[in-house]
Amino acid sequence: MIRRGPALLLATLAGAAAFGAPRSMPSLAKINALFDQTRNLEARKNFAPAIPLYAAVLAECGDPVPRHLWHVAAKAYAKTGDAKLALGDLAGAQSAYREVPARLGSTAETVVRQHVLHAQVLLARVAELTQMMAGPPPGPDGRAPVGGTTGGPAVTASLTGSGTGPVVETGHEPLVLLTERRTGGTGAGGRGFEVQTFAGDGKGLEQAAERKADADGKKVLETGRDMALVSKVILPGSCWDYIDAVFTRAGFPERRRKVVAKGPKAGPYLDTGVIRPGDWLYFRNHSFGNSEHSAVFVEWVNAPSRVALMLSYPGQGRQEPARYRPYELTSVYSVTRPASL
Repeated sequence: MIRRGPALLLATLAGAAAFGAPRSMPSLAKINALFDQTRNLEARKNFAPAIPLYAAVLAECGDPVPRHLWHVAAKAYAKTGDAKLALGDLAGAQSAYREVPARLGSTAETVVRQHVLHAQVLLARVAELTQMMAGPPPGPDGRAPVGGTTGGPAVTASLTGSGTGPVVETGHEPLVLLTERRTGGTGAGGRGFEVQTFAGDGKGLEQAAERKADADGKKVLETGRDMALVSKVILPGSCWDYIDAVFTRAGFPERRRKVVAKGPKAGPYLDTGVIRPGDWLYFRNHSFGNSEHSAVFVEWVNAPSRVALMLSYPGQGRQEPARYRPYELTSVYSVTRPASL
């Protein structure tokens, strides 16, 4: 809830008078009531009616937004993007997310910066989704490329906004999970994407995983970190080819790996209790079309919900190194582990 004392309201009134602004004061009670309604709708995953409520919040804030309500506007823009993304409206989500860094990217206030960072990350995710739905870009000969051999500039460039907002450290984005849901909307072919955010970023989880991993798992994690964040290795091929290279460079070629659990791709799926840091997992990617994906397990972000930080390679013709991202691991069908001789 948004609460401000009478002293701040009087100061804002005085400031408005000083500039001769003939405008009514925003109603905090109305803004709180609108946000309460949006929370109830989102809890029921009823996103469409929430969008006009966020527009009402922004209208109540006014334009230009008073400084003490910048965090309210930032939240309303970001949440509008989340709701449009849930309905499969990628263009609408992108437009809403762009408003946050464009209007408030230079703000130093911590809570505003959090919303700016959230919007910047989701801008990049929307660009990735759009590109994945369109398929890999054609190569110089007009044919589709193999894995990461060609492609346009990395969409992660959008994470830096216009240069005035906070910048995401490469490979350590805030922990944002997109889960694909079917939607009755027409956007993106009826595909919507639910946004979940978690506290912190991947750096602390990555460091904790390296400390707790056994010697073999630690070698895999350290090698993967070097390839992703230091050397920024880009390889031709798919996610499988990249993780195979991580294991091989860590000293675990095919003969020094063991499959500790395996099940059918269509389920029933494996008990995630067998997973350790540094394991190579094969799973259904519920963030994009329930497609087959493989990545290195780092650490649990939320173990009860089976959301984990993974080292994942995008492939699909995008000139980008591997990155740390949260994934939902409810559909793991194979676990491969490094094995010393």
